[in-house]
Amino acid sequence: MKKIYVAVIVFLLPLLLNAQDSIKKMIANYQTPKSELIAKARLLLFDKFEIDDISTVKKVSDYIYDSLTDKQYMGLWPYEKILIDYWAADYNSVFTGIFKLDSIVKSTTWITQITPQRDLLYQNLLNKSSVNYNELANKIDNSSNTDEEKAFLHLYLRKILIDPYEKNNAAVEQSDLNQRANEFVEVYFGSRFEDIVKRQVREEYILSKGGWGFEFFGGFGAFTGDLHNTYTNHGSIGLAFELGYKNFTSQFRMYAGFNKIKKDIPFSYKGKEYIWEKDEKAITGLFDINIGYAVCDVKAIKVIPFASIGVLNISSKENKNDYPELKEVEKSSFTYGIGVCFDFKFRANSVPAYLYKDAHKSYGAIRLRYSYNINNFSGLSGNFHTITLGITAFVKKGIFRYN
Repeated sequence: MKKIYVAVIVFLLPLLLNAQDSIKKMIANYQTPKSELIAKARLLLFDKFEIDDISTVKKVSDYIYDSLTDKQYMGLWPYEKILIDYWAADYNSVFTGIFKLDSIVKSTTWITQITPQRDLLYQNLLNKSSVNYNELANKIDNSSNTDEEKAFLHLYLRKILIDPYEKNNAAVEQSDLNQRANEFVEVYFGSRFEDIVKRQVREEYILSKGGWGFEFFGGFGAFTGDLHNTYTNHGSIGLAFELGYKNFTSQFRMYAGFNKIKKDIPFSYKGKEYIWEKDEKAITGLFDINIGYAVCDVKAIKVIPFASIGVLNISSKENKNDYPELKEVEKSSFTYGIGVCFDFKFRANSVPAYLYKDAHKSYGAIRLRYSYNINNFSGLSGNFHTITLGITAFVKKGIFRYN
């Protein structure tokens, strides 16, 4: 058996040595990977930019872009290449980079590339460009480009240099840039840069036409006619959900009132006689949909007259499984009504519109609401007044303004 093991080892050992030697040669002969070349080139860019050797910076960036960037590798981030071309005053390359970036953003194909290793090149370009903004602006002004091209170059440079992490300053700078972008679109109507200005430079958001809200409320309800003679007035609680479009609002409301009966009510159930006794507890439920229109909507108050349709239900508070006969005293009626809401706003909030995912406008309010409902109960006349006081909130999202 030992002879067999020895023979196997003697046979396999040369194969293993040859395999290792082959791998060793493969590693020794393997060319420097492109990612390493890109990293070294970026380091050279960083060092040359530090000493203001812009001529070499431009040559190295062009080499990275032309020779090291392909479908698999990204040598420079788009803004890095664009900023370097600004420094080199190669504005045709700036235009080319901007339009290419626009197509990249639309297609998102760049996500499949191997991106550069993390370094400080872009941050250094950004910081130095911000500090030396006047120098870059003078280069643009002294170029042979048209007034339209110069105006666009100024806009786009300012856009790149806005620091999103300085939120307060960024909001002010973007607001000013939005105004300048709107002026550009107006002055150079039909410009080849118009689409870029609208989608990349200007970040302006307008409130959506629609919004949503909710309300928690409590209040008071009172009947008239036979209903008033049969059931007490009552306190109530409820919940409402609201949708809005422009000045129109629609609410779905769930109202629960807690009252008692004022007198004995005899009734029959399965051939037996029963009495729903005076002072026993009852529940008044109102489920309705309101359609309203804001006739006044200013900073402090919003006034919404409305009309409603729904169902009004009055029943015993007792469990119907324990007292099935009480199903006979339950009454329901289709109801329609009119009323008015007063929203006394106590909190308004607008998140800066340059932040797309957070752009919105909202307010909280104390809502005072009155409604009058006309009912059609069988054998009982009377209608229904309610007045409620609630806490409400309403939100409108911001949407990107393109046109």
